Amino acid sequence: MLDNYKSFEEKKTILQLNCENGLNGHEIIDTIEDFDKITNILEQGNYIYRGINEAKFKCYSSAQRNKICNLSFWNKINLNDPKYDEYLDALKIYLYERGILGDNLPDIMHKAIRICINELRSNDRFRMFFSERDIVLTDFFIMSVMQHFVNFSPLLDFSLSLNKALFFATYNSKINGSEMIDNYISLYYIRKDIDWIEATLQKVNKEAAFNADKMLNEEIKKGVNVSYKDFWQKTSGLLFEEYIGGPDFICVEGPEGGITSVNMPKMGLSCEYDMRQPRINCQDGLFIFNYDEKIPLWEKINNGKDSTRNFIRCIEINKELIPYIKEKRLDPNNINYQTVYYPDESSRELEEIVNEVFS
Repeated sequence: MLDNYKSFEEKKTILQLNCENGLNGHEIIDTIEDFDKITNILEQGNYIYRGINEAKFKCYSSAQRNKICNLSFWNKINLNDPKYDEYLDALKIYLYERGILGDNLPDIMHKAIRICINELRSNDRFRMFFSERDIVLTDFFIMSVMQHFVNFSPLLDFSLSLNKALFFATYNSKINGSEMIDNYISLYYIRKDIDWIEATLQKVNKEAAFNADKMLNEEIKKGVNVSYKDFWQKTSGLLFEEYIGGPDFICVEGPEGGITSVNMPKMGLSCEYDMRQPRINCQDGLFIFNYDEKIPLWEKINNGKDSTRNFIRCIEINKELIPYIKEKRLDPNNINYQTVYYPDESSRELEEIVNEVFS
């Protein structure tokens, strides 16, 4: 079973935050007046948001939820398929040679994620769908599809849109349970201008390629025989295993950042990181990657050893305000289940392909 928060008192132990821009680290909202005041402050700032329809739920990724609860998705993949053992043996060597994962194979959750990535990448209809849209199938792009159409990935959805995060917080939320925390939804938010949000996976790789190209150029000028093949395979491939054991969490930019071109001009090489797919487009989405098997994202960030790191903050909103939120913010902006999950026919087509792969 998933470990939920039992009370707001328990939840607050994670939040040792000072007031910032008129907002405390943990706010409990019970009135329309307070809701309007807080949301107006947020809209004047620069934040990314995540809405959760039960305040007691922790910020687990879908992969964590599946593994901890042993949900039915596990029945759709064969963790003991010999072809994946062979692949993982090759992956182990690749990563070990680069000093990334030592000599350890990815654990069972990571193995399942790798199986899903490969199943999708090897499907002809899936490849064609994105080939027609000139999108390269990197691991992180495929995981974004898994997040939205398979409900199994180490990525957690965030949105640049306060209103769309409020949709996810209010959708399918019901007043149930006897504890105070059962009567609230949660809106998490993070300042967008902090360093680890701005240093997205795409930007870091772009900068790495630029610096490597510059370094290689200097070495060539000195007459050094330089081999760049392995570096380029790593940079252009974006294997998600390369980030396991690295930073605790990584921001993965969504469509707002456009297509990120990664170039090594001296070598005549280039590739593109593109996160466009139907649902992330209409949800104004981006992701934070948490590779951990057990620790939820909020606790992983806020309990870090670095006392100067920036934190996720949280607003608890009384469920009795949900009708007002729909009337004031969702309905006027045409934000509903249909527009968020099925914005066009391409979304339905992609869902059909993914369901076919994992049927």
